[in-house]
Amino acid sequence: MNQEDEFVKQQMQSMKVAIKKKDKYLIEESLRKEYCQQNNQQYIPKEQHKQGKANEKYSYLIKDKQETDESKQTDIQQQQEVHQDKQQKYQNQKQGQPDKKKQEQRIQGDRNKHGSKFQERENNKEQKQQEQKNKQNNSRKRQNDSKGFNDYQKWHSHNNNKPLSYPQVEEEENNNNLNIDNSDNKKQQEKNKKKNNNNNQQNKNSKNNNQQNKNQNENENQYENVHYKQVRRDRRAEKHIRITQSDQNKRFNKKRFNHYKYNDFDDDYDRLDDDDQFDDDYYYKKDQKNQRQKKQRRDSYNDLLKEYDHQQEDNKRNRKQYKNKKGMKKNKWQNKDFEQYWTEEQIEKGKQDDDIFEGIYIANEFTREKGTIKCPIFKKKVHINSLVETNRAFHGALVAFKITKIQKTENESEDEFEEEIIEKIEVKNNKIQKEKVKVEEKIETDVDKVEENDDDWEDVNSEDDDNISEEEVSVIDVVKKKVPLTKIQKLQKAQLIGKIVGIRKNPLESRQMIGKLCFNEKNGLLKKQINTKEDLINYIEKNYYVSFKCVNKRISFFNVKKLLSFNFELDNEDPVQKFMDYVSQRYFSAKYVEWLRNSRYPVVELIKEVGVQGNIDVECEAILTENSVYDNEFSDICKEEMKAYTHDSIAKERVKRLDLTKEYICSIDPVTARDLDDALSITDLGNGIYEIGVHIADVSHFVIPNSEVDKEAILRTTSVYLVHKVIPMLPRILCEELCSLNRDVERLAFSVFFQMTTEGEVLWDTFRAAKSVIKSCAQLSYDIVNQLIDGQIQQFSQGEQRYHIANGFDENILKNNILLLNTIAQKRRAKRLEGSLTFNKSKLRFILNPDLFPNDYTEEKRGLAQFMVEEWMLLANQFVGKKLVDYDVKTAILRQHMSPKSEKLLYYKKLLEAAGLEEMAQNLDVSTSRNLKLTMSKVDQIEQKEIQLILGFRLLKLMEAAQYFVVDDTPPQEWRHYALDFDVYTHFTSPIRRYPDILVHRRLQYALEKQEIDQTGETRDKLKAIMQHCNDCKLNARRVSDQCDQLFLALLLKANPIEVNAYVLSINNQNIEVIIPKFNLERKVDLKSLKNTYKYKVEQIGENRNELIVFYNDPEDEKGVRLYFVRQFQEIKISLSGTDTFPIEYKIQLIINNKVQI
Repeated sequence: MNQEDEFVKQQMQSMKVAIKKKDKYLIEESLRKEYCQQNNQQYIPKEQHKQGKANEKYSYLIKDKQETDESKQTDIQQQQEVHQDKQQKYQNQKQGQPDKKKQEQRIQGDRNKHGSKFQERENNKEQKQQEQKNKQNNSRKRQNDSKGFNDYQKWHSHNNNKPLSYPQVEEEENNNNLNIDNSDNKKQQEKNKKKNNNNNQQNKNSKNNNQQNKNQNENENQYENVHYKQVRRDRRAEKHIRITQSDQNKRFNKKRFNHYKYNDFDDDYDRLDDDDQFDDDYYYKKDQKNQRQKKQRRDSYNDLLKEYDHQQEDNKRNRKQYKNKKGMKKNKWQNKDFEQYWTEEQIEKGKQDDDIFEGIYIANEFTREKGTIKCPIFKKKVHINSLVETNRAFHGALVAFKITKIQKTENESEDEFEEEIIEKIEVKNNKIQKEKVKVEEKIETDVDKVEENDDDWEDVNSEDDDNISEEEVSVIDVVKKKVPLTKIQKLQKAQLIGKIVGIRKNPLESRQMIGKLCFNEKNGLLKKQINTKEDLINYIEKNYYVSFKCVNKRISFFNVKKLLSFNFELDNEDPVQKFMDYVSQRYFSAKYVEWLRNSRYPVVELIKEVGVQGNIDVECEAILTENSVYDNEFSDICKEEMKAYTHDSIAKERVKRLDLTKEYICSIDPVTARDLDDALSITDLGNGIYEIGVHIADVSHFVIPNSEVDKEAILRTTSVYLVHKVIPMLPRILCEELCSLNRDVERLAFSVFFQMTTEGEVLWDTFRAAKSVIKSCAQLSYDIVNQLIDGQIQQFSQGEQRYHIANGFDENILKNNILLLNTIAQKRRAKRLEGSLTFNKSKLRFILNPDLFPNDYTEEKRGLAQFMVEEWMLLANQFVGKKLVDYDVKTAILRQHMSPKSEKLLYYKKLLEAAGLEEMAQNLDVSTSRNLKLTMSKVDQIEQKEIQLILGFRLLKLMEAAQYFVVDDTPPQEWRHYALDFDVYTHFTSPIRRYPDILVHRRLQYALEKQEIDQTGETRDKLKAIMQHCNDCKLNARRVSDQCDQLFLALLLKANPIEVNAYVLSINNQNIEVIIPKFNLERKVDLKSLKNTYKYKVEQIGENRNELIVFYNDPEDEKGVRLYFVRQFQEIKISLSGTDTFPIEYKIQLIINNKVQI
């Protein structure tokens, strides 16, 4: 170790700051440069110094190699000559020929006789041989010069003997090889001269020539084998030198080149060579040379692929032939089976040891080979990367899985797998000390030091030793310490890859699937006469593979156990083809049977034929079946139970209830509403205080626990709203008659009251509730109330007949009450929105023809009437939730809304960074709805329209779905409703269409009557199961509504395509994701489906940002191929229509220059 290295080592050891591995090399070079400046020495980077030494070692190896080759060559030649002499003597003795000396004398005499002609002929032969050797050497040199590093075989072939080297080393090797060849040529010329001067050689007979040729071949082979082995030994050292050089240079050069490339030398980066122009030139030239070599290597690789392309074509042709013969493609699945599921005991033991976890499997929409698992323990999703590791799991299944690989990202360091904790150490101190003691414990170099105060320690003089007792004083010293993470904590931080070992719950066991049938030919078709449907079915099962393709893209293909005859009418002319045409146009329902370990596809059994594709009712039935929506007719027992409730029975119940039939109570609902379940009233109490009344239909009076109607309601749990119809939760006699709060009809209700001030302040201790009888004086709609608030009309009588007020009520009083309700509600709303979130989404209303096909649509926007009703319903739900918690917190049914998950936040942060808003990404805080509102206001202030629209759209996607839950042992901080910013919230106001509201009504009655909760037999476990079922059904109902809207909009766009503006959300190698604000859509455009294009290319233009370059054909342009660039956050024009196939989807095409669609 020289002085320079010692200086660097001492300086590095003296540093107390933690040094990362990636910065260690830069710091060493800066110290090395500082040492050279202090000692007036020339600074040479360590990399160049090592490179020069490596080249010297390599040149020495080459020289040693040449010397050994020459010595071995001479030894072999001597052995050949001795062996030839022995053979010659033996043959001469055997045939009686003279010895070699006499032959040479005779040959010399013959040459002297023939004179110069003989000599010229021999010289010409030698010259021709020499010219041929020179040509070979020159051609070999040209090939080596042209190849250089670009010989593809050198990089990729394991049988290549010649190693790669740096350019300057390669030149030295070529020169040395030329010197060796020249020395060989000179030796050969000298030998020829000796032979010419001696003139003793004689032509040998055929036998001697054959024997000598054999001996020569043996010796040459022996020489080649020896040379080959020696070269292999020598090139191991050369390969080691080349690898060490590349490893030393790779990290430093990559970091340096990337920095220069992306920063253009304009930042304040602490470079080592700020004043050294030599380093800049050296690395710049080296970078340029590497780029040239890469280009040459690609060119040579393309040439080598020509032969490979021919092989690929042959392989494709062979696969086609194999498919025609076998009826299916040969795949990698052969000789592979799924793993056997773990037993219940093994899974439980693995869960205790933190080796097995449970989660929901999410299948990939585009491939069966990959999927993810959503586990509540881990922040990130667990990835499944092969079909075998999915182990027969379906989308939505509850699975048991095992972690097989923990994958670090490039940015993760070892420090991220340690946790910093604060540890308190108790240090005891004697008062009998002569000096003050300073305790300084150094845990790690990167941990902050704790400066201890001298006042914490007593400074005692030696003169007072005899007078002071030995009392010990405790001092608490706080230090920071890093400890390794636990196994679970490590898994929570890393990117995980796993495999499924068991299926806990299969979602397909209790549901039907909707799909199509597909047919693939088997090994040749067997001819058979078909006379009946049974013959046709048997023929198809024997000659075709029948598979079932589910409508849901996340569920795979199925093998069909047995075909059904369906409603197909047999035709004697080509019955097979007509049967397949019939089947291809229809949907079928099926149920899951099994999935064997040795089978690639599961098995289903067909149930029935659903109907023709494209029919509205059939398409909607497919959507309902696919989402497990229960839409059967109500049983006869339910209908019989409803007959017991007549108007007379309601009149008897009136005596037990609060009579509100004389109050000004009215309902406000959409125009098309039939089930009116809420109404409002207001009473002036004086002193600026008003009592608000919220009256809800008393459905719980008719739906008795454990009755047939109750069981049917539990199965459905919610009403499902389609575009053209509603699937009710309760029988229509309840929804539209007995429970609907129609005008001028007495109805049973559950009324809640609370007081408000004129400024919108809520008096929380004024809540009261009672079962009542009401008579609505008016049945109003949002439209008519908005017209009244806006001043477009002065009286309800100016509207349609159905909006007229009932007899016995004053229209002006009702009008003033509604205006007063609106005034107080808007003030309350303004205060609530200081912390709550609001989403002003417009909804499409389709105009249908008699055949239920859409002709047009209107956009329904919310007005003040909608906001007024919403505000009073929110307050009623909030008051009732508080009442349930106060009465019995364990069985209270609430509704919670969680804050956004970390995965969605990470995606949104990357989106902000891609938009150039790094500061906003770093300071993003959505822990509360108030903080999220601040972020939304910052987004609204962005000047660039495209970025503002995209970020605002994606901000709403951060929201999680709200859920029902039973409180039981849930901590209070998890009761909150994130979007509304409420501590406690429940659903009370829609019992006709939501089953949880019925349960809340029952519990509110128990609270008012102070009854025991367990009288109904509904325990907490049973309630939890019901709430989970309600959450699932509500999610399915929302999916049905969204898919039904998509169906009708796609049908409308198929008949009337439109051009709209879209915004590019993201770009990758497979697709681009666009946002269509007009229809509130977010869709992906598959790049492979682009039309009128030659090719496309995706390039990275920044961190988290890509650019799409499309080479398209403009038929009106003479130049032909043109380029079209698409970047993230760019506004583009698209053509939006519907696909020709079913299930129908949106079809998106990009529009270039307002004319070319791709």
